[in-house]
Amino acid sequence: MKKNILFIFILLSNNYSYLQIAIADTCFSSSVPQISFNPSSDMVSFDADLMEWDGSNWIGAWPGGFTIPPPSPNINCRAIFIGSGKRNQSWTSGGEGFGLRLTQPLVSGQLYKIPIVYVSHGPSSDGKFKPKVYSSKDDLNLNKVFIDSLPAANFNWTAYTLSFIADSIQHGHDWLIINTDSITSSGMISSFCSICASIVTSLNDQLNVSDRMYYPNPFSNKVYFNVRNNLELELTLFDVFFKVYYKTSFINFLEVKTDNFPSGIYFYELKTKNRTIIGKLLKE
Repeated sequence: MKKNILFIFILLSNNYSYLQIAIADTCFSSSVPQISFNPSSDMVSFDADLMEWDGSNWIGAWPGGFTIPPPSPNINCRAIFIGSGKRNQSWTSGGEGFGLRLTQPLVSGQLYKIPIVYVSHGPSSDGKFKPKVYSSKDDLNLNKVFIDSLPAANFNWTAYTLSFIADSIQHGHDWLIINTDSITSSGMISSFCSICASIVTSLNDQLNVSDRMYYPNPFSNKVYFNVRNNLELELTLFDVFFKVYYKTSFINFLEVKTDNFPSGIYFYELKTKNRTIIGKLLKE
């Protein structure tokens, strides 16, 4: 996977000017998906496990052990699993975690914002995954400085923007550390690729959908979309190999004839001007 080209922007927010840092390896591509993956110049593992989505399953560290697809159904999307001591599971003492190199060091007094997409999932997950985030310098996990605990995520992908002002102790830190411990649940952190980390938005909050937005599922010769928000929506139906089977625009209600769809797994993508939701369907 080709790495994204990173641009640095000078932004202004809450009377603090800051250089917007980013994750150096946005797509987690510098390490091979495996249990306790080997460190690279941009990523390091503290017993964390790296996985990759093949279109229908997570492969690599825990083949067959995870069922929730990535935030967007893209082949080669990556995520990192970090376990904990919850629910009587035997994990690394003190929890698990990983480090990500930043594109530039932190500067004391500057405001930083880092979006993180994560989910409670995997062995020992209890639907309350809330990892802790730290900054660190060179020695990584030894002299880290606590930034914040992420709000608890349930079994759906959650997006949260980590926002903090670096203090004098954090000045020069150029690593971000994400950790569980003996009391926080296990879960997955999505890669920071812009398309892979596109959060599947809450349907009711973002699009005011009805209780039956799409039906039936599984479907056979027809599938219906019922989104009563009086907005023009663009619908795309595609398979796990990104072959597009249907694409159109509609308002409120749509009937799609699917006689020519082979049996199998499909994804729908619904877009408004500034919202996107993605979900999975099954053709019998």
